[in-house]
Amino acid sequence: MIRSTGIVDHRTFTSEDTWLDRYCTITRRTRFPVSFHLLCGIFAMTAVVGRRCRLDLPDVALYPPFSIILIGTSGVGKSKSMNHALKILNYVATHGGFPFFVADELSGTPSGLINRWVKWQREGEPGDGAPLEGAYTCDEMGALVAPITGSENVDKFLMKSLEQDRIEHTTASKGTRIIRQMTISFGFCTTIIDLRKKMDATSFADGFMHRFLIAYERVKPDTDSGNITDKEVHDLAEEAIAIREGAPNVMTIPPATWEYVKALKNLTEEKTYSVAGLSGFWNRYPGYAAKLGAARALSDGRYELTIEDVDAGLALIDNFLYPPLEELVNELSAPPKMRVMWSIADDLMVAGREGMDDSDVKMRTGIVSARGQRDFIEGMLAFKIGFRHSNGRWYRFEHFAPDSPATEGTELHETHDAHEPHDEPVEEHHYD
Repeated sequence: MIRSTGIVDHRTFTSEDTWLDRYCTITRRTRFPVSFHLLCGIFAMTAVVGRRCRLDLPDVALYPPFSIILIGTSGVGKSKSMNHALKILNYVATHGGFPFFVADELSGTPSGLINRWVKWQREGEPGDGAPLEGAYTCDEMGALVAPITGSENVDKFLMKSLEQDRIEHTTASKGTRIIRQMTISFGFCTTIIDLRKKMDATSFADGFMHRFLIAYERVKPDTDSGNITDKEVHDLAEEAIAIREGAPNVMTIPPATWEYVKALKNLTEEKTYSVAGLSGFWNRYPGYAAKLGAARALSDGRYELTIEDVDAGLALIDNFLYPPLEELVNELSAPPKMRVMWSIADDLMVAGREGMDDSDVKMRTGIVSARGQRDFIEGMLAFKIGFRHSNGRWYRFEHFAPDSPATEGTELHETHDAHEPHDEPVEEHHYD
């Protein structure tokens, strides 16, 4: 997962004057998180390359397409960031000169998704039996995370879709339907609140976390807002088509790079079970890094994987993808009371330096009794995110400023442990 606000520059992954560099430079004119743009760029470019330039590793063959999930609070720019990538993909579908499936839905159902794929591959339809290359985006991931049948949930079906060339799906009404040679890239958006409600930590950690690139953002960057022209979209789409057309069936891996990737397996053994729920992530660590490196090479118009490419993939994982994973898993596995605290933390992030007053926070707890509210407030003060409470108002630590209009004249007091008794009331607390 990438978290970008204020810390990520896309050139930590890709060099100047590459496809990804141009995409991120153009889209950064909009007021949305850099991490969303980088992931959407990787998503769009690799979807266009499709089944070309396969990466044959020692124990697995990987196709270029990446799937992504943009997680964030409402209004942070998930859907609008995805739309920039979708414009490129729609242009490719109509001007690319090859069968390319694109579907975008505000919400979707598993059955509808499968029906579209099967129909597209039937004789006489646009795909006409061609490999299923393209992209499927859904603005509300929660609509897809629901049962398909009594024995298979959509998350399991999506995992199968990302790893198998031929899929058979059987239902009582439709019988057995077959999807062939599938390399669909999935682009999902969701709020963290909806994700907490719809998916448990085990399903997320075991399936989605190491098969998707995930960006999790709570606020927009403080930048000016600009527009992207149709010509810029079309130029990027044509460049992506040219990358695909120049790509061989298999990416070249020099012997030194081959040995380097194989050696990465030794680095993951001690990490596999270091954090509960992340073993799948570390098991796929070498292939994950190599596939990111391949995306970097493709962006540069190269079809040979270098050690430098793999190192760039490793840096993206180690510095930006991996560190927040444990936090997200903890959020999804949190008990109900803690989930409410996470929701309040999100609301306070949006409230910024204005904060929220006691009555608003108490209302959000959903607790009626005074004792229950008091216990909940004590839990908030001990919560690791870091709340401040001052003059009857609540703030996120990073937004509390004594000289702001909302907190002007507030005296800062010594921090106390929420469970440690003290004689006098304390106006302000800060707990990390």
